[in-house]
Parts: sequence; structure tokens; C-alpha cells
Amino acid sequence: MPFCQQCGTRNADTARFCISCGTAIAAAPSAAAAPAPPQPPPASAGPYVGPPPAGAPPLGGQAPPQSGYVQPPGAYPPPGYAGVPVAKRKSPVVAALLGFFLAGFGAQAFYNGQMKKGLVQLLAVWVLWIVIVTPAAASGELGIAWIIGLAIGGAAAYDGQKTAEKINAGQPVGEFSCF
Repeated sequence: MPFCQQCGTRNADTARFCISCGTAIAAAPSAAAAPAPPQPPPASAGPYVGPPPAGAPPLGGQAPPQSGYVQPPGAYPPPGYAGVPVAKRKSPVVAALLGFFLAGFGAQAFYNGQMKKGLVQLLAVWVLWIVIVTPAAASGELGIAWIIGLAIGGAAAYDGQKTAEKINAGQPVGEFSCF
């Protein structure tokens, strides 16, 4: 595996450019020529992670790293690693569409992670449907059913959108918060 002459990063045999700094990697010598050992980069290029030169003491008496990557001192761990939580982004558009078209199922609340609110909304809308909409439809007054459905869908769409925006902004969102 060739090492970058600029930063010392180990690259794949077929790489033409360094995966770390983007510097062009010199063409590999032919099979007939003996491969030259990698040379350490200049001291200003950062830590050298390749094998130590012949006769050099092993990294200050420490065991060599298991992989080619060495975490710089004082660097933060990547998100989601070592207990650093990663906030899941929610799309306000998806939440609004779920709320408008599937309000009777509490879809926007479930999408935003508000499980209790979704269950309460699911039960409340179905009770409302049985108590008001079904008798209205049976008596031929479908207009009231459409008005109730649009009102519930509009409120659920607005709630889903605003809740997703709060989640994305990092604001706390309660289990039953609205708007």
C-alpha cells in the first residue's frame, strides 16, 4: 500500500490521489524494481502513521496503533460514538403531509416520536368519527363530515410541521406538546 509523500496517509494500491489530503500519489514502481520503504513526511505535515524507519525506536515505547488512523490529542469523538447523541432531523414537510392525510391515525405524532400523543389522537379521532361523522353521513349531511375532516387534518398538519421544526432546532418537545 503506498503512502502519501505529503501527509503520510496509507492509501489503497490502486489509488491515484491521497484519501486524506488529495495529493497525487506517484505511480507505483514496476514489479521488477524493489519497492522503496516509505519516507516519513516533513514534521510540519502532522503525525506520521506509517511504519517507523529501520532502527527507529517504537513510538516512544508504546505499542504501534492497530489501524492507520490516529486520533489527534484533544479531538472530539465522532457523533453517535462514546455516548455523544445524534439528533435525528425531521422533515417539517413530511410531518405536515402525514398530519393532513393521516391525521386519524396520529401519523405526524408518531413520525415526530410522540408515541403517547399519537395514541391519544388515534383514539380521539376514531371516537369523534363514530359519534359525529357516522350519524351525519347516515342522515345525508356529508358536508359536516368534510368540514370536520379538513379541520382535523389542517390542525394535525400544522402541529406536525411546528413540532418537527422544534426538534430540528434542538428545542425540547414534550410528549403532549402542541404547536
